[in-house]
Parts: sequence; C-alpha cells; structure tokens
Amino acid sequence: MKSIIFAVMLSVLSSACAFGADNWTRIKLSLVPGVVTPDKPDVHGFDFGLLATRSRQLRGFQLSPFYADLTKLSYGAQLSLVSITKDFRGAKAGAVAIADEVRGVQSGFFYNAAKNVYGEQNGGFYTVCERIYGYQTGLVSSNRKLIGGQASLVALSKSVDGGQAGLVTYVPDIRGAQLGLVNVAGDMQGAQIGLVNVTNTMKGIQFGLVNVIKRSSLPVMVIFNASGL
Repeated sequence: MKSIIFAVMLSVLSSACAFGADNWTRIKLSLVPGVVTPDKPDVHGFDFGLLATRSRQLRGFQLSPFYADLTKLSYGAQLSLVSITKDFRGAKAGAVAIADEVRGVQSGFFYNAAKNVYGEQNGGFYTVCERIYGYQTGLVSSNRKLIGGQASLVALSKSVDGGQAGLVTYVPDIRGAQLGLVNVAGDMQGAQIGLVNVTNTMKGIQFGLVNVIKRSSLPVMVIFNASGL
C-alpha cells in the first residue's frame, strides 16, 4: 500500500513539475497586462485581473472588472467589462464583447461584434457579425450571412436562411420568413407577416395590411398576396 501511495504521489509531483516547466499555469493573477504572477502566457485554470488581464491561451475561466483579452484559441468562460478574444469555445460576456470566431455564446450588453459565430450572439444595444450559424439578438442587429434566426427591434442582414423578427426587418436575399411591423426584402422565398410587407420578387405568401410584390401581376394587395406558387 505504501508503495502504491508513493507511486501516486510521485506521479502527481512529476505532473505538477512538468506542468510548471512550460508556458502554462493553473492560476494567474494580474494587476494589468505585464504586471502579473506567475509570468506565463497560458492558463489552465483561473485567470484573474484586478484591473485588466491578457493571456495567450485559456482552458478555464478568465475574469477581470475592466478588460480581459485572449490572443489564441481558448476554451471556457470569459467575463469582463471589455471582453476580447481571438477564437473562443464556450461562453463570454461583457459590456463590449469582440471576437474573431465564437463557438458557443457571446453576450455584449452595449456592443457585440464577431466575424463568425456558431451558436448565439446576444446584445443589448448593437450586435454585428459577418457570418452567424445560430441565433442573433439585440436592439439593433446586423450580419452579412445568417443561417438560423434573428430577433431585434431592427434586424438587418444581407442573406438569410431561416427567419427574422423585429419591428423592422430587412434583407436582400432570404429563404425563410420575416415577422415584423415593416418587412422589406429583395428576393424572397417563404413568407412575410407584418403590417407592411415589401419585396422585389416573391416565391411564397404575404399577410399584412399592405403587401407589395414589385415584380408581380398583382404588385399591391391588402391582407394577402402571393406569387410564384
């Protein structure tokens, strides 16, 4: 039994020594980036900044009241007033949240920006993304390509495969549905439901007080309009 305990202790000690010998640390404490202990770039555990913190990679949790930054692919959770990441897998939140790519959830209560999101992008005031595969929210939200759903007071997109909901929705190219007070589309395949519905071309139906299909034999109708069925 003593030999087994000794072997386990030796193994743990060896792992700890090996872990500490490279660029990784279990716990990192920063006043600001550059004023940090231990001075290692990668964290496998907890990264805490009294004012601000920056690490290269994270496998765990990063927390700072004002600023948190991760410069390479990281996994876990990040919370700060300003939350910055390169590529992130997990959940992150801040008043300002910025990332290159997120697989998981990104929340920005004032400004939320990303190049690619696979999951959810939730914002308070303004949310913007180039490509999102999942769900996007915000007072105002915009994207270049959406596969999934978008819900905002003002929902803007360049291309949608899925649905938009809001007081005002706008997209030049959509395959799916728009639900809002005013819905505006370019090429529409699906359904528009709102007070005012406008599209250039339609392969589907419109329900609303005013329904406009510009390139249609019946360009303006009330209550209901359809084309391309």
